[in-house]
Amino acid sequence: MNRRNSTFTWQRVVLFAALFACISFGAAAIPLIQQALKTHEVERINSIYANGLTKCAAHNKEVDAFVQSYLPGNAIISIDAFPTFSGARAIRIVGEDLYLFELASPQYNVSNGVPALNEATPKVLKTHITSQTSLELATLLASDIDSARAPEPMAIDGTTYVFQVLGQGCAFSWSPSPDSRAGKITSLFHMLAKQASLTKATDIAANDQAIYTASKALVVN
Repeated sequence: MNRRNSTFTWQRVVLFAALFACISFGAAAIPLIQQALKTHEVERINSIYANGLTKCAAHNKEVDAFVQSYLPGNAIISIDAFPTFSGARAIRIVGEDLYLFELASPQYNVSNGVPALNEATPKVLKTHITSQTSLELATLLASDIDSARAPEPMAIDGTTYVFQVLGQGCAFSWSPSPDSRAGKITSLFHMLAKQASLTKATDIAANDQAIYTASKALVVN
């Protein structure tokens, strides 16, 4: 073998060795890269929901049962607002019907030291909501309820908002900051309450679209 061929052979050996080293390093690095990406995704999700809803440690079902007695079927979405110093309000979505209940105040009457739910006839407003909007809203709320991880608020006076989706558990917010995720989720309650108070078909349709757009914008991808 002449010197030229010998040099060429060693060049190929060095090249193949380098390629093999790169391939081996790449194969070894893949699990590390995957783990880093997974960790980053977990941190991203945690940061999104950190100022979102809080899991319900317990949920008083008396209001649910009372409101349900006025409905034609099971509500796919239930949102209740419990202010400290005024009557509670409850939103229920059944199919393409949206109901707003204004409950009597005080919420409980006390007789002989025993509190009982005030079952005075509530004011009920009913309106239309499109299936597209109710589905988008249910998808959003189900995800936020499942992902709820905000700490329990240290609160006394304010408004507690309780969110439920049929079969998906319960989460709540307490007088949240408007800029927080909880605040943006809670703003949907007020948009739904507004929907129930509208009378013109054009206004109802426009507000329905606004609810759909706001819900879709909050879905986490």
